[in-house]
Amino acid sequence: MTLRSVVRQRLLDDMIGSIEGDFKVLIVDKCSVVVLGSCCKNSDVLDKKVVVIENIHLARQPLPTYPAIYFLSPHEESVDLFVKDWEETRPYLQAHVFFTSRLPDNLFDKLGRGKCGKYIRTLKEVNVDFLCNESQVFSLNMEHDLFRMLGPRKSSFREQYYCEVANRIVTLCNAINEDPVIRFQNSDVAAPLAAAIQEKLDAHARLNPKFKTECVQDRAMLIIVDRTLDFMAPLLHEFTYQAMLCDLVQTGLNDNKYTHRFHNSSGKEVVKDVILDEGDPLWCEHRHRHISEVTPEINRSIQVFAQSSKSFSSLSKGKEKDIKKMQEMVRSMPQYQRKMDKFSLHIGISEKLWEIYRDAHLEPVALAEQLMATGEHPDGGKASEKEAKKELEKCLQDARFRSQDKLRLLLLYLISQGKVNEVEDNKELVWMANLGHQEEQAVVGLQYFGAPLEMEDSKKKGLFSRTKKKKPFRGGVNKDAYDVSRYLPAVKAVGEAELNGKLNLADFPYTKEPPSSNATSSSKDTSQSQSIGRSLRGARSHFMSSKLSSATSASNPAESELSKLQLSGPRVILFVAGGATLSEVRSAYELMREYKREVIIGATRILMPHDYVEALVGLGAE
Repeated sequence: MTLRSVVRQRLLDDMIGSIEGDFKVLIVDKCSVVVLGSCCKNSDVLDKKVVVIENIHLARQPLPTYPAIYFLSPHEESVDLFVKDWEETRPYLQAHVFFTSRLPDNLFDKLGRGKCGKYIRTLKEVNVDFLCNESQVFSLNMEHDLFRMLGPRKSSFREQYYCEVANRIVTLCNAINEDPVIRFQNSDVAAPLAAAIQEKLDAHARLNPKFKTECVQDRAMLIIVDRTLDFMAPLLHEFTYQAMLCDLVQTGLNDNKYTHRFHNSSGKEVVKDVILDEGDPLWCEHRHRHISEVTPEINRSIQVFAQSSKSFSSLSKGKEKDIKKMQEMVRSMPQYQRKMDKFSLHIGISEKLWEIYRDAHLEPVALAEQLMATGEHPDGGKASEKEAKKELEKCLQDARFRSQDKLRLLLLYLISQGKVNEVEDNKELVWMANLGHQEEQAVVGLQYFGAPLEMEDSKKKGLFSRTKKKKPFRGGVNKDAYDVSRYLPAVKAVGEAELNGKLNLADFPYTKEPPSSNATSSSKDTSQSQSIGRSLRGARSHFMSSKLSSATSASNPAESELSKLQLSGPRVILFVAGGATLSEVRSAYELMREYKREVIIGATRILMPHDYVEALVGLGAE
C-alpha cells in the first residue's frame, strides 16, 4: 500500500466507516478538510453513507435524527465551535469526534465541562495531521515555514516551530506503523528538529504502549534535512512535465487544478477546470518525464490507442454484425471519448509549456543556471569564476529575459560563487539586471540561510571550494541528462548514500545509538538483499496490498504502477524542513524504482520557485 492508500483507508474505513447508521453527517474545519481532500474525493466520502459534508465554521441546519462525525484539528477555535453546537439545542443524534492529532489536556477538559459531553459517543485521535499530495509524497502545508525556521525571531519562536513539525511527523509515523531510526543533517535547524521528533516519538510510545508492538519490525530510516542542504534546487528551472507546469503556470499540488482552454468541434472556445492527479494515467506516466519527450510519447500512445480502436470505425461503417460485440462497443464509447479528451488535454498542456519556453527564451537562461549550479560546461569542462560572471552579466543585460528569471540566475550566481556578502558588487548586479527594490531584498534574504558566504582562493582550490567550516553536502551532475537539466539535487545524493549504506555519520548522525539489527547495513548491497528474499516489510506490504479491493487498485494508476516494483526492505523517509522542490520529489520516485525500496518524501510544504523567492524577499525585508 502506498502512503496515500494507508491514509485513505484510515479516514474512510477506520473513521467514517466505523460509525454505524444508514445516514451520517460529516463536519470538518478549515484544517481537517484539507487533510481529507488530499487523499479522498467527495464521492468517496458520500459512498460511506454520508449525506452531507458540513463546515463547522458556518451556520448549519440541524439534523437531529442523524449521527454526526466531527473530524477536527485539535485547535481551540474548533473545540469552541463544537462545544457551541451543543449548548442550546441538540443538532444531531449523537457526536463522534475525531481529531487529526493529539488533543491538548486543556481542550480535553473543555469538552468535559460543556453540555456536549453527554452526547459524545466517540472521542479519538486518528493521527493524520498531514497532506498526502501524491502516493509517496506528504506535506505539512506550512506556508511561512522558511521565515519561521530562519527569520530573525526569538529562539522560543523556533522552538514552537520545531514542536509543531515534530507533533505532525509523529502522526505520520503512527499512520504507517513506523517507529523509525532517525538521522539528521548536522545543521542548526535539522539537529534540534530531529531531537524534537525523537522526543515526541518517545512520549507517544509511552502514552500508547501498543505503538511499538504494532510497528513494523524492519524499522524505517527517517532522514531529517533542511533547506540549507541545497540552496540551488528551488531556483533552477526544472524541465520535467509536472515541474514546468507548476513553475510556469503556477499550478500548486494542493488543489491540482488546471484551467484548460481549447476550441471544440464547432470552433467555439471552451474554458474548463480539470484536475491533474493520480487518477489520470497519462499524468502519472508523464509527470516526471522531460518535456521534450512528453509530446512524442503522447502521440505514440494516441497511435497505439487508435490501432486498438479500429473496431469503432467498423461499427460506424456498419461492418460489425455481431450484436453482442456492438453492444459492448456502444457501452465503451464514453470511455473512448474520455480517453481522447485526456490525450487532447495533455497535448494542449505540453504545447502551452513549449510556447512559454520559447517566448521566455528559457534555454539560454537554463544553460547559464546549470553552469552556475554544476560548475561545469555541458561538455564536462570546468567553468571558471570569470566565465560564470561573464555568462551572468550577458544574461542580466539581455532584454529578452524576464525579471524573475534574471533574479533567480543572480541568486544562483551569488550562492555558487560564495558572494552573498559582497554588498556593493551585488547592488551593481541588481542595477545591471534592472531589478527593483523588492527583488534586491531577496539577495539580502540569502544571508539568513547561512548560504556559502565566503570562498577560499578559487585559483588554488577550484570554483566550488569553500572554507571547511561552511562545506555543504552537495548534489552532483548527471552526465547523461539534457544540457539544461544536469544538476542532481543534494536530497537525491543523501537518499542514494543511505540506500547504499554510505551516508557519512559525521554529516548525518543518529538521534540515538543506531540499533545493530537495523537494516541500514543490509542496504549496502541491494542485489544481495533481494537474492535472500522478501523482508518482513516486503511480506507485510504484499499482505496489506492483497487486502485492497481490485477496484481501488485499478482506479489508481499510481497504485498499480508501484505494485509492479516488488518493493522490499525497510522504508526510507526523507523529510525536508523548509520545503521540498518538485525535482526532489521526482528524485524520490527515481530512487524507489532504482533500488526497489519504498521511499517516501515529505516536507513542511511543496516548494515552488516563486514561493522560495518570495520567502527570500520576506527574510530580506525583515
